[in-house]
Amino acid sequence: MGNVNVCNGSKCTPRGASDVMSSLEKCCKNDPNVRLDFRSCTGYCELGPNVEVNGNIVNHCTELNVCEKVKQAMSLPEGDGAIGNIDIEEILENDIL
Repeated sequence: MGNVNVCNGSKCTPRGASDVMSSLEKCCKNDPNVRLDFRSCTGYCELGPNVEVNGNIVNHCTELNVCEKVKQAMSLPEGDGAIGNIDIEEILENDIL
């Protein structure tokens, strides 16, 4: 079972968390093995909207890219806390992590 939780914290919500959830509902509607829900803040506010996939955080999600990002994150080891899809240049420029 894949657990996919869209952050609905105070930073992700105005950045399009509802649109991200709508896209996920469309692309996952025929998959009984995916459980979609909202969750509280993931702690990566500046990288949102964020989606938690089996304990791994995927950031910079949009309604256009979220389905592909979630699909990629499903292949990560479950619950290892990996942050998916952060560009190394962004980490260096913004002193993230």
